[in-house]
Formats: sequence, C-alpha cells, structure tokens
Amino acid sequence: MEPLRKSVLLDRNEGYMLDQGVGWDPDDNAATSFLLGSPSRFLWRHFVEPIANKLFGDWRNRIRRRILRDFPESLICPHCHFILKRK
Repeated sequence: MEPLRKSVLLDRNEGYMLDQGVGWDPDDNAATSFLLGSPSRFLWRHFVEPIANKLFGDWRNRIRRRILRDFPESLICPHCHFILKRK
C-alpha cells in the first residue's frame, strides 16, 4: 500500500495504449483495412478505443481526487488499485 497522494496512479494519462497486435494486420492501415480487413475494426482500434480509454481514465482520476479530498490519508494498492479510505 502506498499513499494515494503520492501515487503515480493519480496523475496517469490513460489515453494512449500499446499495440497488442503481432506481425502484420490488414487493419493497421486505412486503405488495407477497407480492401482486406474490416473498417469497423479499424475505427474501433484507432478511434473509439483510445477515446474511451481517455474518458474512463479521466473519470477514474476524478474519483480518486474526490476520495483524496474527503479522505486525505487514503492508501492505494499499486497492483490491484484497492483504495483504503482513512481520515
């Protein structure tokens, strides 16, 4: 457990993701996606998923900051993200 105030999870930018694909994928490029792959998968991987991760990451950070405001001595587990609220 580490103090929530000093946690790196509090100021994490979650809008960017690592590509989990291995090798070549037709959905890596817009042109090959429309010719060989699935346009909906291309839009999902390159637009919807990063935007959703950014929005949910900001939402999580707002909740953590609200908890920190109400419970200034809170602790957080860096592995499972469990928050122990302490005043």
